[in-house]
Amino acid sequence: MWYEVQSARWNGEDRSLRIAWVDPQRAAWKLHTVTEDPADFMRAMTEAVDHSMVMHKQIVVENGTKVVAQIRRREDGHLFSILTADGPLSREGQAQADALERRLREGVGLD
Repeated sequence: MWYEVQSARWNGEDRSLRIAWVDPQRAAWKLHTVTEDPADFMRAMTEAVDHSMVMHKQIVVENGTKVVAQIRRREDGHLFSILTADGPLSREGQAQADALERRLREGVGLD
């Protein structure tokens, strides 16, 4: 599902497509393409992923960990939130992360 994709990058040298997922526990996919110019596919993928993204904000908490909160849209139109951190969170950092997610959810009427 497109709302599960965080980012995708195509490398022309080895014609590989690397897909990073919203869930940081899910291993990235690396695929090799037949085409040397996936412009149409990448444009369609970008549009689909962008359509699923409603809002996102990021902060850096006191220990330098980057926290990202996102509101995404499923194919059925329902909204959901995602909260990720690129490192450890202290209690204070977790409280800041939770507050960030809460603000975004309230901003779109989820809570």
